[in-house]
Amino acid sequence: MNRRIPVIVAGSLLAAALLGSASGVEAQRQFGTQPPKTWAGVYGLMYTSVSGMRDPGSQSRWLFDDAAFGGGAFVQRQVGQSLRLGVDGSVARPKFERRNLTTDLIEASGTASIATAMATGRYGYSGGSDIGFYLAGGIGAVAYQLGELDWNADFALQAGTGLEYRFGGNKALALEWGRTWGYHEKEDLGGGNQTHSALRLGLGFGF
Repeated sequence: MNRRIPVIVAGSLLAAALLGSASGVEAQRQFGTQPPKTWAGVYGLMYTSVSGMRDPGSQSRWLFDDAAFGGGAFVQRQVGQSLRLGVDGSVARPKFERRNLTTDLIEASGTASIATAMATGRYGYSGGSDIGFYLAGGIGAVAYQLGELDWNADFALQAGTGLEYRFGGNKALALEWGRTWGYHEKEDLGGGNQTHSALRLGLGFGF
């Protein structure tokens, strides 16, 4: 197989993307419109995996359903051609079981809460075309409310990637996959770090 063919194909795709981006920008200039600088929106959230927690005080472990649903909201400000900074918050309500570490018997079950509050950044979408990929990250806190226990908050980091489709000039649909790392103290409830993965589908409005 001619090794030049993949290079030619990749070059053609890149050229088409650049031409599409340039055409979009030129159209905005022609009609005197500017892309929105501030974006706000809401999203539906589905955790695809939620790590458990060890509770040394009761010699048990908290286990969560992987398919946990919730929602959230965000506000971001465009600070460069490809960069947005903002804030984001979410809450989900997974089912849980608390199992004995020795016998593995279920000692309690019910519904828990997982909430996040993050300062966020997003890089990748240039505004030159209707569809674009992006990388996302965040730093903040993840908090848990487990059964009858009080809320417990930990330092957390987020990272993910998404695909966004803009329409109507100031509206956007985005599908994003991301992961949250919660850094829990080594003693008491938790006994270490937690990792959660999630999908989210959001609708944003620019102004």
